[in-house]
Amino acid sequence: MTAVARLLDRVAEIDRRASFETIFAVKLERAEIDAAAAALAGATGQDAEPPRGALCKRIAASHESGHCITDATLGTVPRVALIFYEPARRDWCGHVVPRCPVATAALETLPPATLATLLLAAFGGAAGAVTAVGPAGLAGAHHELLAAQRLAERLRPGDPPAPIMLAAFVIACAVIERHRRTFDRLRRRLERRHRLDADELARLLRHVRPDPRAPARLLSFVDNPQQEKTT
Repeated sequence: MTAVARLLDRVAEIDRRASFETIFAVKLERAEIDAAAAALAGATGQDAEPPRGALCKRIAASHESGHCITDATLGTVPRVALIFYEPARRDWCGHVVPRCPVATAALETLPPATLATLLLAAFGGAAGAVTAVGPAGLAGAHHELLAAQRLAERLRPGDPPAPIMLAAFVIACAVIERHRRTFDRLRRRLERRHRLDADELARLLRHVRPDPRAPARLLSFVDNPQQEKTT
């Protein structure tokens, strides 16, 4: 079983639809944290076979739908979500506009709350895809995972980024699970129609409200490094 698959099995022990007061409820061993987060940072180069065919399309739709859910939770309501087939790459790609920015050259100027928000936004796509299809969903998230690594390093300078990356990833998964019904509707609609515009996204996301608890929980983890707990 891969590192990410083992992580997901452990996370499945928690009812992620419960309140955020259950965050960090399950104790993870340090080796487990490091192995899973290293796999995330490496974009699962050894953790999953490259997806093919219809799975690529589902991953793209799930990835962009995950960004829609987490971005709306973090206060950025998307106006357009689309997926498209790119012949040169023989793969499905996608975009959400506007997006919470996840790459910036001025990280040293950002306060911790903003860094935590951006880190959760970076993992929104990966969390959506993994929620929908399992560890193979991490395919195609390379640049976002690299951005997440930079953000995690800035949140706790001098410390390994792995535990913070893992905490952010699992919190993003928890956000998706809290809105799972909306996520599934959005994912299926995007996979079928390839483009969703502002009015339809507003209808689909009408129950997703900005919620400061997710970044607050990540900051709680950052401020208490002795607690090796995530959900």
